[in-house]
Amino acid sequence: MYDCIIVGAGPAGSTAAKTLAEKGFKLLLVEKFKLPRYKSCSGILIKKTMDLVRRYFGEDTPQLALCAPHENRGMIFTTDKGIEHRFEQEGLNVWRSFFDNWLTEKASERGAEVRECTTVIGCEEKADYVAVTLYDAKTYTVDARCVLDCEGVVGSLQRKLCAESQEYVTTFQSFKCSA
Repeated sequence: MYDCIIVGAGPAGSTAAKTLAEKGFKLLLVEKFKLPRYKSCSGILIKKTMDLVRRYFGEDTPQLALCAPHENRGMIFTTDKGIEHRFEQEGLNVWRSFFDNWLTEKASERGAEVRECTTVIGCEEKADYVAVTLYDAKTYTVDARCVLDCEGVVGSLQRKLCAESQEYVTTFQSFKCSA
């Protein structure tokens, strides 16, 4: 039996996996795609996130993960009514596929068991554990004391466990390069 099954090998899932593995917990980090997986967007790391990466992983974000341009000076959020909200601060722009994979490798190095190409089909609460049904070419069940869902806003596990429908906000990124 696992102490914890973490669903999703993004920044939240990999950081949780690394932290728990370092504390001696037996855990399984499940990712539905082959790593490094494709992400349709880059990732913006604000200064606070860069500091957390340094704190939890003991080093700066690797050069391999950086986009070009990699320096980020903030974000502007524009509402559907054209109102702009500025958030200015230093940061980095990373390729999520490489960044997430680096974080997952660090979690694995610390003892997290990583299972890629594996989908969580469902969870069933038992008296003192959770039975988690997985699929990776075959369907099987593993048990854990708890499950941590780190799939993100459009994760399938959340949709299966929550009866209410979710509303989504569509976002896009644009970059201005100066020559």
